Amino acid sequence: SVGGPKSTTLKEDDLIIIQPNVDRFKTAPQISVALREEYGLNVSVTTNSRRLRKVGLYGRRP
Repeated sequence: SVGGPKSTTLKEDDLIIIQPNVDRFKTAPQISVALREEYGLNVSVTTNSRRLRKVGLYGRRP
């Protein structure tokens, strides 16, 4: 990838990507909080959004 090193590992990316399967209405900020509380991961909201968009999950109004 262009730029600096990735801020998350592939395993951490997987944890981000499965969050919408647990609750499809979770927002990127809510995913950040959940990852911090459950796994102790400090992942930014922007990183969450990018990882989700990369696998085809885009934010929409319910």
